Amino acid sequence: MSESLVGAKIIGALCIIVGVLLIAVGVSSAFSLTVLGSLPPEILSALSSISGNAYMLIVYGIIALGLAVGLFQEEEWAAGGVGVLLLIIVVSTGFNIYSLYSALGLSGLYTSLLTFNIPFIITIGTFIVALISLIYPVSYTHLTLPTN
Repeated sequence: MSESLVGAKIIGALCIIVGVLLIAVGVSSAFSLTVLGSLPPEILSALSSISGNAYMLIVYGIIALGLAVGLFQEEEWAAGGVGVLLLIIVVSTGFNIYSLYSALGLSGLYTSLLTFNIPFIITIGTFIVALISLIYPVSYTHLTLPTN
């Protein structure tokens, strides 16, 4: 297998991980927020920023899975789509983490990690995997159309 195909398979595998994580955080955010009525208003507003994006995160996850299939089938369109989607994912999940940091502070984020706040942990995992996928040193130009 050539180097460019290996790179496409690695990015495809990372896209599958990101897609599953995005769907998981979207579903967990959409459903777990309905039982958190006793939290302080600052925390609820930060969590609602994630919940407001929950359905978009699910859509992004489905798109990531579709792009991963395209990468495994060596489709040229998948390379550009992956670059754009990963950039959107990094920005949106980064903003969600920053919103929680603004509301909870660093000690609150640390507490969320220690108490296994599942949507928060999945959001951080999604951010990290998407960032690694975005800066992975394989050039997307390997997946461009061949010139005749």
